Amino acid sequence: MELNFNAPRIVSDVAHFIAHAQPELISKPETKPSEATIKLARELIYEEVVKELLPTLDKIQAAPYSLELMAQLLDDIVDSIYVLIWTSVCMSLPFNAAWHEVSIANIKKVIDKDGKINPIRDPKTGKIQKPEGWIPPDVWGVLNDTWKIYHLRHHPEVLSTGEIRKQFHGEELAKITPGAGYSRKDAGEK
Repeated sequence: MELNFNAPRIVSDVAHFIAHAQPELISKPETKPSEATIKLARELIYEEVVKELLPTLDKIQAAPYSLELMAQLLDDIVDSIYVLIWTSVCMSLPFNAAWHEVSIANIKKVIDKDGKINPIRDPKTGKIQKPEGWIPPDVWGVLNDTWKIYHLRHHPEVLSTGEIRKQFHGEELAKITPGAGYSRKDAGEK
């Protein structure tokens, strides 16, 4: 079965909602989110995950299968994901890039050194274990790169010389024009 969740659409849907309903809650990159944003994020996450999703999972565990409970579970999962993405958007965090980074690291947990799918599971829980030599996702790097791009696009007066841009990412970044598209590939990374 092939699943296509179209993650960029999910994030853009939430961003669209915030832009129209709560634009004052969006923080700029590299700034601490407002107390109001943090407070609301905590309340929304608690409400959707702790008070809604977890009790529904408890009901499913204790009851026979029912379409109504599965529909409730799906609604609770979507609401939980929505508020988590809402938090990411309001705090100017690059969800899609981090999702990609984490997804790559997770798939590497199940592929052995010969390129074969060979997950190592905890015998008690069934949870996929990290194999020897596994490298965790570089979420810090994703965030750092994203904020460098933000500075290049929004502060060209500060980053007008190649010398200043070099301090962000070396020689390759110094060649990029502020406002132009940029990716890790552009900087010579794989």
